[in-house]
Amino acid sequence: ALRCFERGLQARPDYAGLIYNRGLARLLAGDLAGGFADYERRFDVPDFPSKRLKSTKPLWNGQPLPTQTLLVHAEQGLGDTLQFLRYIDLLASQCLRVLLLIQESLTPLVVLPPNVELVHEGARTPAYDFLCPLLSVPHLMGLSQDVPPTLPYLHLEPERSASWAPRFAAPGLRVGLVWAGNPAHKNDANRSMALSALAPVLALEGATFYSFQVGSRSADLAQLPPELQAKVVDLSADLHDFGDTAAALQHLDVLVCVDTSICHVAGALGLPVWLLIPWMPDWRWLLEREDSPWYPSVRILRQPRYRDWGSVLATLAKDLKDLASPQSASGKRRAALAHDYVEQGRVLLERNEPALAAPAFWRALRECPTHARAASALAIVAFRTGHTLAAVMFGQRACRQAPSDPEAWSNCGA
Repeated sequence: ALRCFERGLQARPDYAGLIYNRGLARLLAGDLAGGFADYERRFDVPDFPSKRLKSTKPLWNGQPLPTQTLLVHAEQGLGDTLQFLRYIDLLASQCLRVLLLIQESLTPLVVLPPNVELVHEGARTPAYDFLCPLLSVPHLMGLSQDVPPTLPYLHLEPERSASWAPRFAAPGLRVGLVWAGNPAHKNDANRSMALSALAPVLALEGATFYSFQVGSRSADLAQLPPELQAKVVDLSADLHDFGDTAAALQHLDVLVCVDTSICHVAGALGLPVWLLIPWMPDWRWLLEREDSPWYPSVRILRQPRYRDWGSVLATLAKDLKDLASPQSASGKRRAALAHDYVEQGRVLLERNEPALAAPAFWRALRECPTHARAASALAIVAFRTGHTLAAVMFGQRACRQAPSDPEAWSNCGA
């Protein structure tokens, strides 16, 4: 694909569509610097779904603004905004003041530095000097690779989360489920699936499924056989905004979902996600890897062939069975592998190198989301690096998953 785009650009060097497509291919291949540079031409493509915000102010070119104000605005989907909110702290360090204009439904989740002000939809925008689309930030700031954020980088409300606890009182494995994205998305036919395809997964013993599916596709539950409907708790009526979604997600062992906005919510909170993606994924999920550089808690289950959900769901069913049956031979092997990763990280933690230890703990969590000691280890890393909120969140997760483990309670209390 890259060779084709290069040949086309030899014939017409300024063809925006070719530059934009080359950018997507570069991003998919992991070339963030080259990809984001090309991606700047997206607004020049006639059928690009988003447009620049109309303004008489100049576009920001990445220069420091020690005495001026920058307006940063969302431009595409909810997931795009959630993913790129990670850069707000970096932006704030470069400007006297930042105004942030994003989708109103996401505002309960935003954590803002003191010099960043949220502009609500429909409200009068305060005066500003420069303008910047949110997805231009990594290119304009010269970020050639992802900047790992401190997780969680979204807002958590402990009281709101606690109010959801009674809904998750069922024993056994707690699995969140989302099988469809926005039907208006141009790639929805590839990224979403029929709920009926998940029937073998829903039949799993020892697990309760919690539907976070909202919108018209939540009605798919009514089409399930009664014995499978009984296995699924439908939360849709009580998910009034993304604040509710974030609060409820914290009570899961793992979220299973297709490529839609809830994956970004859970990923930005550092919660385990098993993400089901099509053979040709969106650029952010890259190629031929099971992890994500954007969200260390996300494990990717990829279609091996075009529209082959069957293979993905067979793997999912097998792996969830391991989690739901921890005393089975395969369940013990999975837990033992996660334990090995935790021990690798613990060696580095004992050398007082928490940043180097964290990847091993994240790997353990991706492999075995029910592994309480992985969560407890992440709590220690967060505490030692000065991130108290994250430490409490991971510590509480460890205590929920291993209520009889004194070490989990000791770490959380500390």
